[in-house]
Amino acid sequence: MENTYFTWAAFSKNYNDEINSADSVYFSMESNGLTPYSMLAFDFHFLSDSKANLNNLALLLKNSYGYKVLGPVKTENGVWDLSGKTSPFPVTADNLVYWTLDMYKRGYEFDAKFDGFGAPFDKNNQIFPQFEATTADEFFNKGFDYYNQGNLSAAIAQWTNTQSE
Repeated sequence: MENTYFTWAAFSKNYNDEINSADSVYFSMESNGLTPYSMLAFDFHFLSDSKANLNNLALLLKNSYGYKVLGPVKTENGVWDLSGKTSPFPVTADNLVYWTLDMYKRGYEFDAKFDGFGAPFDKNNQIFPQFEATTADEFFNKGFDYYNQGNLSAAIAQWTNTQSE
C-alpha cells in the first residue's frame, strides 16, 4: 500500500537533511562536552495521520528494538504523535547518523515521519561501554543478534564497538 502521509517523494527529498541533522546534533553535543562512545538514551517522536500505523510502529520499536513508548499515541489537530525513548547506545557521529537513518526508514515503513530526537547528558558524568570486559568477538556476535531481531542501528553500534577495543 502506498504511503499517503509520508510519501516516497518526501522521504527521498529529505533523506540528506536527516543525515545533516544527525551530524549537527552530534557536533553540537560534542561541543558541549560529549565524549565519543558515551552511552545515551534518546527521546524520539514520529508523526502520522494514522493512529493504527503509529501503534504498529510502537509495537516494532518495543519488540525488536527494546525501546520504551512514552504513553499512548495521541492526536492534536488530526496529526497523531508517537513519543518514546531508546535504550542507551554508544554515541559517535557515525552511530548517530546510522540510528537516525534507521528511525527515518522505519517511520517511512509505517507511513510516519520521524520528527525529532534528543538526549540530555551531563558532560561530567558520562557512562561508556565496558570495552575491557568485552571482547571484539562478543561485540560482533551481539551485533548479529540485534541484526537478526531487525534492529540495524544497534547492530551497527555493536560492530562499531569492535573497532574501539
